[in-house]
Amino acid sequence: MSNVDRPLSGIRIIGLEQYMAGPYCTMLLADAGAEVIKIERPGTGDPRRMMPPFAEKDGNKKAAGCMTAYGILQALYMRERTGEGQLVDSAMFDNMLSLNEQMVTMYSIAGQVGERGKLTNYYPRGAFQTKDGYLALHCPDNILWQRLERPDLKEDERSVNAPARCANTDFLDPIINGFLSSMTRDEAVAKLNGAGVPCGPVNTAVDIFEDPHVKARGMLMDIDDPDVGSFKFTRTTPHLSSAPELPKQAAPRLGQHTREILSGLLGRTDGEIDALAADGVVGTDDS
Repeated sequence: MSNVDRPLSGIRIIGLEQYMAGPYCTMLLADAGAEVIKIERPGTGDPRRMMPPFAEKDGNKKAAGCMTAYGILQALYMRERTGEGQLVDSAMFDNMLSLNEQMVTMYSIAGQVGERGKLTNYYPRGAFQTKDGYLALHCPDNILWQRLERPDLKEDERSVNAPARCANTDFLDPIINGFLSSMTRDEAVAKLNGAGVPCGPVNTAVDIFEDPHVKARGMLMDIDDPDVGSFKFTRTTPHLSSAPELPKQAAPRLGQHTREILSGLLGRTDGEIDALAADGVVGTDDS
């Protein structure tokens, strides 16, 4: 199967973008088969090119990239039905607010205002340390709480329900921390999952690269870059059963496709492109 079989094959996108949110959005669309033409500053390009090495740290600008791609897909589907295009208005603040729906609901209904580091409705909830790492644990109700294998806490008035547990963290924290820190992370995860308590390891980068599940799912793709050699990059999701695997080519160099785009799509001659490059209007990788 070729790239023409991907869901957005035949869709062409002009990316007037920089840094994270816009490029992450168009990366998702490109992986879905769209042709993305990224417009960058001649000579310097997207400022993100100058931010070493390949760090992708800003989740807020990404939870925006994802939502914008989602909005574009909706608009494309509507275009198929109505024949009309539309503006997709996506703001980082709006997107983060939509993902914090619990905060809005709790304030609207119960007048609760969340405080950093203080639980008001569920305990235990968060990352807890074991002998050799951290695990994430969440017991929102008494059904799960009573599976922790601590019979001494089941009937204690300080831990009889979720609000009581939240009000008595000073009493419970040392007990829970002591219980979990007596085991390795893998031992604690196995013990809790075996008892039906939802938890999982907090993975480091090393853990991810060595995880057999990550390897089996093919989530780390090998990319060969002519400048830096071979490295691994996280593939976008989801996996589609009727679409081919994602292309594994490296990101293009600054100006690599300028001549191809200007001549192929816009009909410019080599002389005209040379003149534009000489005037600093465009940049080419051979100028």
